[in-house]
Amino acid sequence: MSLQVISQRVRWLGPLCLFAALAACGGGSNSASTNALYLGSTDAPGDFINYTVTVTSVTLVRSDGVDVNVLPNEATLNLADEDGLTDLLSAQSVPTGTYPSVLVTLDYTGADIEAEGVNGQAVALTPVDAAGDPVTTLTVPIEFGNAQGLVVRAGQPQFLTLDFLLDASNRVNFASAPPTDLVEPFLVATIEPNPNPVRIRGPLVSVAPGQSEYTVDLRPFFESSGTFGDTVIQTNSQTVFDINGTSALGSAGLTALASLPPLTATSARVVFSPGTGALVAASVDAGSSVPGGNEDALKGTVMSVTGGNLTVKGATLIRSGGTVVFNDLVDLTVGSNTFVTAEGHAGVNLGPGAISVGQRILAFGSVTNPDPEALAFDADPGRVRLKGTILRGTVVTAGSDLLTLDLQSIDGRLISLFDFAGTGSTSAEDANPAGYLVATGALPLGDLSLDDPVRVEGEVTPLGTAPPDFTAQSVSDYTNARAHLFASWMPDGTGSAFTTLGEAGLNVNLASNPETAYLRRGEVITPLATLSTSPMVEDGSGSGYFVIRQNHTVTVHFTFGGFVTDLTARLAAGAMLDWVWAEGGFASNGDILTANRIAVRLG
Repeated sequence: MSLQVISQRVRWLGPLCLFAALAACGGGSNSASTNALYLGSTDAPGDFINYTVTVTSVTLVRSDGVDVNVLPNEATLNLADEDGLTDLLSAQSVPTGTYPSVLVTLDYTGADIEAEGVNGQAVALTPVDAAGDPVTTLTVPIEFGNAQGLVVRAGQPQFLTLDFLLDASNRVNFASAPPTDLVEPFLVATIEPNPNPVRIRGPLVSVAPGQSEYTVDLRPFFESSGTFGDTVIQTNSQTVFDINGTSALGSAGLTALASLPPLTATSARVVFSPGTGALVAASVDAGSSVPGGNEDALKGTVMSVTGGNLTVKGATLIRSGGTVVFNDLVDLTVGSNTFVTAEGHAGVNLGPGAISVGQRILAFGSVTNPDPEALAFDADPGRVRLKGTILRGTVVTAGSDLLTLDLQSIDGRLISLFDFAGTGSTSAEDANPAGYLVATGALPLGDLSLDDPVRVEGEVTPLGTAPPDFTAQSVSDYTNARAHLFASWMPDGTGSAFTTLGEAGLNVNLASNPETAYLRRGEVITPLATLSTSPMVEDGSGSGYFVIRQNHTVTVHFTFGGFVTDLTARLAAGAMLDWVWAEGGFASNGDILTANRIAVRLG
């Protein structure tokens, strides 16, 4: 039995060329000139509720042997935030030239890695290597699988993204004592023509209303010190500002920002313009509207509501002094003095009744009990911002404007943890996770049918007003994206992982007896052995990358053909394949995964 995995074609002009002007990618170096390089980080979703690790250095290695460190200070990242954003880590001037590889060093000494146990509890994991020894510092060499590598030219700002593939980088073992996480980082470095919306954080340096821009001293995530590069952020008439809890639009917001003292905390969501290298803000928060500004802040998902008392699960607590801690359970108090807004609509007070079970929130207020066993937070007076919530489940029915789901999780947490009492206009209409009603409006639902797994992002209906239970902003069918395939032949590996391996795709060879082999679509896990033996081969389109790790070095290919050629040669040379991971859209009709990301580990 086999499962076909086919690649999506890459729509890039060249493997690492950013602009149309780079069609003739060339080499050469010129240490006398420099180019602006933005360094960001993002991650593919994994099975973690918290994953905090420190990046100590990111070094570009030029073809003439010159090393260029593009991360001037270490930065601590939480890679479990599933918010679809790329965080800006640094803004540096880089010497022009050709860079065939990147070295990324990670420090796991103080890592906080937690996964959800079988009963929904947060389980702390000890990061270990293949020998079972604690992991400390790891340096991951990343090689670009093309003839040239990263080409930096003067006058052409570029955005280099580090993508942390959590699913492919970790193996959790709850049965060990203590529970462990086998860490083998799969990192991908790509030049992004259009990265995800970019989050930029840091204290205010200056404002130039005449140029419709302001400058911040970049501080990634919640770093309270260190220099990562002054960064200019442009605004326009559509930029939404939230300053000390008050909203403004366009030039009025920039004027309000200019009235703030230097070093005021700021956070912006921006879009990178590849043509000019400009960072243009869609929204800007400043002062007390920024987590970790002049108030304590709490981020998490509401599990239950009893009057003004809310239970928040999977909570990240950002103290006003800059300390960031994860606590799986927090008691949150709201009341008549709590100002509640929806993300992107800062000026409209929805009231505390807008907060319902399952809603992801960001609350501002103060910690009233710091004991981790009974952590309590008061947002009365204070503010709560409703953020995008992610549902995963399977289809019960799909109508023209209403989707009924059998919920499997909310924001990655087991559905059995949620208490939906009080969500409906009557008790008989409280949300039912086995028949959860999602208003979809005009969103296209395609050919969704019974038991199809889906991912839905949007907002929960205000407390006591359901049905419907949820309003969707997007609906993702796993036929199109986000399905994950994994097959492992650990610990010895195999030389016969695939029945076919070529330009048309690869077929996982289940007759080679993998120790585990499954397809995951949201919370739905299907053994590969139950799939069709006669898969259909179809074509796909899109962008992606394909990764091989061998001897601790990661090689990144940006064409499936280059990946297949490289992998075929390594296997022919006697390498054993330990495991393969792939992500993309899965079509049940033919059992085809149209992959835009593939990672393999060779022994």
